[in-house]
Amino acid sequence: MGPKSDAFIQSAARFTLDCGGQALRDMEHVLRPFEAAKWTVVTFLPFLWRPEQHMYLKPEVTKLYAERVGHPYAEMYSPDLDIAVYESLLDLSRQTEKELVDLKPRDGIDIQSFIGVIGKYDGEPSRE
Repeated sequence: MGPKSDAFIQSAARFTLDCGGQALRDMEHVLRPFEAAKWTVVTFLPFLWRPEQHMYLKPEVTKLYAERVGHPYAEMYSPDLDIAVYESLLDLSRQTEKELVDLKPRDGIDIQSFIGVIGKYDGEPSRE
């Protein structure tokens, strides 16, 4: 990404602070020429910087998880960087955290791990 790296980091920082659609569009603008305008890229730094506020989006397992729990995110998901998709992800995360309150999740890292495990679960016992 070279000279565009600073613009991406600044946009990611703005997104981390305000979750705004403009910062998301700015990241998309910087990443598109590199074919990197993807949820896994744009959600990574905000999640690392503020895991209590943000969520790392792994699209396929998150969609499977949302289908299993009946959350609208499953129908709303799009690979397009749309702030409404991210807001739905955050709602899914908050709902999950409420349901797991007895397990005392510390932050979005615990929630994202739970979503990943349930999203990947295929009903077969592990052979490990």
